[in-house]
Amino acid sequence: KERTAVINAFSKTYAMTGWRIGYSATSLRLAKAISKIQSHLTSNVNTITQYAALKAFEVDTSSMVEEFRARRDFVFSKLKKIGLRFHKPAGAFYYFIDIRPFLGGRFKNSNDFAIALLEEEKVGMVPGSAFSYEGFIRMSFSSSLEELDEGLNRLENYLRKL
Repeated sequence: KERTAVINAFSKTYAMTGWRIGYSATSLRLAKAISKIQSHLTSNVNTITQYAALKAFEVDTSSMVEEFRARRDFVFSKLKKIGLRFHKPAGAFYYFIDIRPFLGGRFKNSNDFAIALLEEEKVGMVPGSAFSYEGFIRMSFSSSLEELDEGLNRLENYLRKL
């Protein structure tokens, strides 16, 4: 017990991305050491966010888990149908899609590809280079199934034109 530390955040489990709040559960000795480092890395969390985080512990997230599983599986089947290679997520809410076959001509890198996709088809993807994963784009599936279907249809149409 003295050598155990649980460190977590509210971002994904409680859909609180951007709130920048987390927690640790550990011994008092280790908590004090964590506090010394943390206090120099980030500023204090505002009061509203602290209360929201406390309330989040009371929320049953099982419906969210099922909804995100359905979205993940929907995107999986659409990407397979399109014929793209990708990494299926086990716990995150985004896919890394392999776009290396489309690089080298018009697109020098994933950033060029992502910008063109946004400008020409109004589909937002994050270049893999932002994650040291050049040759891929990152697609979030945190939108509704309808929006995911529309975005993937636009991606498929775009790729057909290349």
